[in-house]
Amino acid sequence: MPGSLTRTWRGAKDATLTPRQYAIVAYVALGALTLIVMSGAAVRLTGSGLGCPTWPKCYGKVYPPLNTHAVIEFSNRMITVPVSIAAIAAFALAFKRRPYRRELMRLSALLPLGVLAQAVLPTLAAHRVRGRVARYGTVKSVSVKAFPAIELLWGKADSVEVHADSLSVPSSEIAKLLWESHGVTDVTMSAQAATLTSIPSLANGITVSDLHTEKRGSAIVASANLTQRQLDEALPSGFRIEPVGSGDGQIEARASGGLFGLQASIDAVVRVSEGRLVTEPKGLFGGFVKVTLFSDPHLRVQSVGLSIERSDPLTYGLTLRGSIG
Repeated sequence: MPGSLTRTWRGAKDATLTPRQYAIVAYVALGALTLIVMSGAAVRLTGSGLGCPTWPKCYGKVYPPLNTHAVIEFSNRMITVPVSIAAIAAFALAFKRRPYRRELMRLSALLPLGVLAQAVLPTLAAHRVRGRVARYGTVKSVSVKAFPAIELLWGKADSVEVHADSLSVPSSEIAKLLWESHGVTDVTMSAQAATLTSIPSLANGITVSDLHTEKRGSAIVASANLTQRQLDEALPSGFRIEPVGSGDGQIEARASGGLFGLQASIDAVVRVSEGRLVTEPKGLFGGFVKVTLFSDPHLRVQSVGLSIERSDPLTYGLTLRGSIG
């Protein structure tokens, strides 16, 4: 038995491939790589990047649950195995091709290196993004997609998705995070609850729920829910703001409060001015008294809006549109 194993090993070691035989190996590798490109496109087009939020298992199991997104994402992962085998085989068997071609061996080495990069670099990028966002709260999941993955080395990616439980972040930092992702085509960031700080006149910031921010190219769309109670808690004692309407990319509100025993109310508007978000009273003094609520050189606000989502408790839906540039 040891003798037969030795002869088998020597036979395999001395075996060679003709150009025609190696071409078959190359075509198999090409087919496997084409398949994973197609499965990766399916993940992207169907939005299944978070179909399996854990890795390497899917929801802690070795098989995915029976829903479309999980099956698509898990299938894409499974295809990585035959692709890796085909890429390694194309590289290893390049040494066995006769006549031997040095340039073919060098090119074939790119196949397993590319597969390794495609598997490792997005994971490393996701870990880095998680650490960046975790400074401000609890992160549930992060997904980074890039093809080819090597573009991540230059700060570029196809998509990044971040989902968090709760965040406490200065409004300026949100703009900074979006600017840092200017090399990413699509960015989705959501949080069940978020406290926005560093807002003028709001010492403790303001808390919103169901925050959802999307960047598509340079366009930004952000939405969140805000209850009247959350708004009251954010304001100084004795002051109250009630939104009364929205249109033409701005929000109208009535502010009331007391000072030195006197009660007063004033109608104000929150609008966009030269890419900044400002508020000013309506009427005679509107052009003279203006407070900047948000301003950032990298994020230009284009419009804001408000709608009533629920009456009990009174809940407003807020939207903001802008652009990175």
